Amino acid sequence: RNAQLTTPSAVQKSFAKLIAQLHLIHPVVLRVSAEAISPMAMGIWRTSVILPLSVATSFPAEQLEAVLAHELAHIRRWDYFCNLLQTAIECLFFFHPAVWWMSRRTRELREVCCDEIAARTCVDPAIYAEALLQMEEQRVEHLHLAVALRGSGGALLRRIRRVMGEKTMEQ
Repeated sequence: RNAQLTTPSAVQKSFAKLIAQLHLIHPVVLRVSAEAISPMAMGIWRTSVILPLSVATSFPAEQLEAVLAHELAHIRRWDYFCNLLQTAIECLFFFHPAVWWMSRRTRELREVCCDEIAARTCVDPAIYAEALLQMEEQRVEHLHLAVALRGSGGALLRRIRRVMGEKTMEQ
């Protein structure tokens, strides 16, 4: 609610270009928040992309476009509606371990699909991979937690490897 509608004009132009490129038909609003830890897409009727202030001000234009493309891909794919449905199923079948495994796997695959869309909007997928790494570093710094790249099992590392075209073993 506290996120501001005021964004730099260059960011707003990139956002409008990506909306046209992804063929989104319903309106999407870009908001910037100093309280947000990572970018997010939210809303069903009043859809918004909320961008952390640190990302909006410190990322190079190419990386920022890739991050925005990822969030707009969630909207294009109706992931917010799927997430709502998935949460309802989790509530109904909370006792079943297969539901939790399938739910986790579905969320991971949703991110993979949006990562692929974001990487395709870039000249080089390394731009998006660098943006992912930079966002994780900012998040960890903000939360004062340990680094997310734990050996070869970290979800972020798998995402970056996929973006860079490396074939990974599906779990």
